[in-house]
Amino acid sequence: MRRRSLQLLVMVLLLALPNLAAAGGGDGGNGGDGARHVDMDDDYFYPSTVKVAQGGTVSWDPAGDQTHTATDGTGMDLFDSGLVDPGQPSYMFAFRAASIYPVICTLHVDMLGRVKVPLRAGPRDGTASRRFDVTWASAPPDDGYVSIVQVKRPGRAWKVWKRAAAGTGSRFKPTTSGTYRFRSRLSRPSLEATADWSDVAAIRVRR
Repeated sequence: MRRRSLQLLVMVLLLALPNLAAAGGGDGGNGGDGARHVDMDDDYFYPSTVKVAQGGTVSWDPAGDQTHTATDGTGMDLFDSGLVDPGQPSYMFAFRAASIYPVICTLHVDMLGRVKVPLRAGPRDGTASRRFDVTWASAPPDDGYVSIVQVKRPGRAWKVWKRAAAGTGSRFKPTTSGTYRFRSRLSRPSLEATADWSDVAAIRVRR
């Protein structure tokens, strides 16, 4: 009887494990607030890299015994948590524009992270007669910031396509068949500072 009870208990635990894993948010998953969560642990961000859609929010959560910051590492002064002590509320920031944003802790020079916000281009496949939508932000940038969007046409080098201080996207008309690649990054010209290029989005154009 005791052995059967033990077997039933093991089965219940095994069935519950997937739900318990899905509930966790500390590995960069979405919490109940819809944000991507990053632990500010002792001397490191975990996970060190998170990816959010345009307009998505990242939450930096104090998890260790030390004071930390989550600070824009580009020099643009886009976001800064200030000092976050253990037990204090999390710091949250919404990233509107496609880029890769380095994150630093100003108190610990080796504590580095990244937030990746992808550019969108679609549809991914189509003929040269159609227009494709390229979206680099969920909302226009604040005053003083611009999104720089580049295109790499088939057989050619990267070239600036848009330098947008307003707007969030545009239609693209291909001129020939082949694969077109796009990337974007946020810039603050007055400070001569930029984020890193976003991951590349590609479309394939058929004849």
